[in-house]
Amino acid sequence: MLSATERVSGKNARQALEAAARENRDPGDIIRDRGWERLSDPAKIAEALRAVSAAEAATVAELRAIASGEKDAPPKRRQTLTAFLVGKVLAATGGRADPKIAGEQIEALIGAGKLN
Repeated sequence: MLSATERVSGKNARQALEAAARENRDPGDIIRDRGWERLSDPAKIAEALRAVSAAEAATVAELRAIASGEKDAPPKRRQTLTAFLVGKVLAATGGRADPKIAGEQIEALIGAGKLN
């Protein structure tokens, strides 16, 4: 499947295959034409994360407090908040951001207090 190459998300790979069958076109061409390729540029993902962290300041603050040990919370809470922020970054990039890079940047954000 197309997503195995990590060029696109599973959802976009499925949509590309469906469109390819309907339109009798190459899925790779559809992906390029519709701008569905995965966004793996750390600078662009960081830009989206800055906007998300400003909009979700309370969530970021809670996550930082948990990560630093200031707030006692079950480990699941940290995972939940991180996943929430990754979801927001994905939404901000139209589902194109690489979730792994977004998660790494969130961890850097809560650990260092700023984005690189």
